[in-house]
Amino acid sequence: MIQWKFKPFAEDDTKENPLQSQFFTTDTVGNMANGLVREGIQNALDERLDIDRPVVVRITLLDDVGAISQADYAPYFLGLSKHLEASKLLDLPELGRQTMPVLIFEDFNTNGLKGNPIESKDEEIEDPTKAHNFYYFWRNIGISGKPEDKLGRWGVGKTVFPASSQIHTFFGYTIQADTKNALLLGQCIVKKHNLDGDDYVPWGYRPYGYYGQYEPNGYFPHPITDRQYLETFERVFQLKRDGEPGLSLVVPFFRQDITIESLLIAVIEQYFYPILRGDLEVLLTDNTGKTWEINKDTFDGCLVEAESFSRVDEDEPSKFDVRNVTRLCTFTRWTFGLCEEDFVSLKPLRTDLQPAWREELWDELQMEPLIEKFEKDQRIAFKVPVKYHNRLRAEAPRICWFKVFLERDEDLSGAEDHFIRENITIIGVHSLKFSGIRSIVLVDDRDLANLLGDSENPAHTEWQYDSEHFHNKYTDGGKCIRFIVRSPQIIASRLQKPAAGYDRDILNDIFYLPQVEEPQKKYGMRGNDEGGVSGGPAVPPLVRNPSPIAVRQLEGGFVLEGSSEAVVGHRVLIELGYMTRHGDPLTRYNAYDFQLDKKPIVISQTGVRIQRGDRNQLELEIQDEGFSVKVTGFDKKRDLFIRVTSHADVNQEI
Repeated sequence: MIQWKFKPFAEDDTKENPLQSQFFTTDTVGNMANGLVREGIQNALDERLDIDRPVVVRITLLDDVGAISQADYAPYFLGLSKHLEASKLLDLPELGRQTMPVLIFEDFNTNGLKGNPIESKDEEIEDPTKAHNFYYFWRNIGISGKPEDKLGRWGVGKTVFPASSQIHTFFGYTIQADTKNALLLGQCIVKKHNLDGDDYVPWGYRPYGYYGQYEPNGYFPHPITDRQYLETFERVFQLKRDGEPGLSLVVPFFRQDITIESLLIAVIEQYFYPILRGDLEVLLTDNTGKTWEINKDTFDGCLVEAESFSRVDEDEPSKFDVRNVTRLCTFTRWTFGLCEEDFVSLKPLRTDLQPAWREELWDELQMEPLIEKFEKDQRIAFKVPVKYHNRLRAEAPRICWFKVFLERDEDLSGAEDHFIRENITIIGVHSLKFSGIRSIVLVDDRDLANLLGDSENPAHTEWQYDSEHFHNKYTDGGKCIRFIVRSPQIIASRLQKPAAGYDRDILNDIFYLPQVEEPQKKYGMRGNDEGGVSGGPAVPPLVRNPSPIAVRQLEGGFVLEGSSEAVVGHRVLIELGYMTRHGDPLTRYNAYDFQLDKKPIVISQTGVRIQRGDRNQLELEIQDEGFSVKVTGFDKKRDLFIRVTSHADVNQEI
């Protein structure tokens, strides 16, 4: 029988509620559209079928006039409503009394969910000669069968789909590339719950319910394979599968913060690299049938539409800057056209040394021509060696290479760096501090990419040294990650043209020697306390120069205030971080500590204009000498490190 079923708890079961959706709603990931795009496309790229053709992802939103009628969707929700109501979901729509908005996520030129759809025994799953994707997608949470060379690791990315639904539900329809079998299942992830009046289940129901074919009195959901049933499902939900291998996911009553606008921006920002390289194409379709085709040829036109979308909400303006992204795309296309001779290669270190930025790396380079080239706004590409040693393999340490690309862009308000592991952008990793410089760090060596992938958090937004999949697997693995993360900052610092001579006034804002109206002679004499004289030059005392900017501490924050010495038009850069036992607080800043453009941080100001405020940097332009900037919301149990620098030319990098 085809139906929804939730398995009851037994008396001795430990009860808990699912927490996986929290991985995709962090500040780093952003909104739910970002999480859905990030995880869904990553899974599609992992299952690319023909490497000579791009993976195609189609995302369709059926809403308003395009929503599914109650008569059409009702057969697929029999028995589910009572469990949804018992779970006390917020904003629960009334099944059966309204049309159903639906999000459809389909991938093409992919393998689909390969594997025996009814396997469940450990000895079956552990057979390395067979695929087990169907098992890992439907039968597990937090367990992944993906090998090292896949973008994903944690086995929780699929939970972004029920998290995108107001009823925490989705359907998955797959055609397997090897067997051509068509299979359908559904899943609902809510909370543990009890049904009123159900005396046969005294301990309540588990959070996970499945829609499938069940044996009498059984709880193992078999996939639906009836051809006529599947054809009706395809028609009702307007799927484009048409017998082609891949996976189609249907998200009913999708969250209203998932819009075509948010999806377009998420695709551009997170997957610009594989799209521009021709590995990925994305089609977004709204309920009117209008489709945005995002590929390497249409990308620039989509940028213009994305910017117009980003300006719709005046209360919360988007950070999407079409000019920056356009220049990033031009920069990215330049990297595709390079040959081996175009790269500057650093010298590999001995493999018995730990990964570190040592002087020996630069031994064979003539830096002056490179500095001059970079000063003339020419782009530079580096190949950087780093030690790799997987302790679980019976092999010696060896050198792997990654690539660092840099360019100057004086229109950038700050620094911009992009860390790309194969085809996925790790959006929570940054290190570049020099304003007006853009970098791309590309890790396409398979082993090195696997090392970084093992260190990633479940949402694949950061590299973490203590990750479950990473800890103790690699010799000097943490140092290898630090080496890679620091690479754009270290290389950019080497490319900075040294100042000619020395600056006599560099400390004038801290100390100065007051002018003496009648200078004494170089070896003049001065009186002592006894009325005599003592030899030696008369040295005026050091006097503190009045500071144009003062920092005053508050509980959970600080206030920056100007004085009569402040100059209107000067630009001020504030960099923040929590104090650490070791290392530079700014270098060791983590986005999970705080981000200036996100709660609980609150910024109020008078007499200044905020040019930029994100992550741990706040850039201001002074408009009044007596300005004041108040920033609160920091952890009261941690010491805050503050660095303030300023420059007279507001168009000059700080």
